[in-house]
Amino acid sequence: MAPSATPTPYAGPLTRRVPVLMYHRIADPAPGTPYPGLYVSPASFDAQMHALHDAGWRTITAGQLGAAMAAKRPVPVRTFVVMFDDGYGDNFTNALPILQRYGYVATFSVVAAGGGSMMTSPQLAALLAAGMEVGNHTLNHKNVAHLAGSTLIGQIDGGAARIEARLATQGVTYVPRTFVYPSGHVGPAALALLRADGYTDAFTEVPGVALIGTTAPLQIPRIRVSRFEDLGAFLASMPAELKP
Repeated sequence: MAPSATPTPYAGPLTRRVPVLMYHRIADPAPGTPYPGLYVSPASFDAQMHALHDAGWRTITAGQLGAAMAAKRPVPVRTFVVMFDDGYGDNFTNALPILQRYGYVATFSVVAAGGGSMMTSPQLAALLAAGMEVGNHTLNHKNVAHLAGSTLIGQIDGGAARIEARLATQGVTYVPRTFVYPSGHVGPAALALLRADGYTDAFTEVPGVALIGTTAPLQIPRIRVSRFEDLGAFLASMPAELKP
């Protein structure tokens, strides 16, 4: 068998500005569903990824962004991050195939306790096998800005431990190193614990674009994507770097 071709190293212009897109549900909400703004239809998500792909945009995971920030290393222009908060099952069934269609990767930050409509342990393992990242979104989605001591440790370290244990049942050894603050709330005790635990990156809900070399890696802003935006509004509302 002939050896596979070596990918050509990227030799184009670099940037320190990296937009991080924040999604929750990739599904159509039923009538009367609470918080319908957290939903983006699969058709809309597909159209958004298609438009960005056609415009030459590439993806990295949140962890890869964190590594670039730690090294203060710029990334190729038109690089962005796709993130999904909470870990709903429709992220796996609806979002993952669309991402794979365009050769994109993403970070899925999960509420580790799982259950109900959340992704199963086999689905989390399948995400990793597909080249995606799984992040820690606490054990039970508690506001860590108001927690301290063992309660805080239970949410952050307990969340990571539950993710590790769930993946271990699938024969996968994995330690999450990306964290997402529930509802975006940051507190000094949580920041200190994340630093002590060795997290490379953590994400808020403050609107904005990550600036490598400037943005604090444990307080990275994101761009929320809502179902109330059509494709034109989605593109128009983004920073200049995201416009085709």
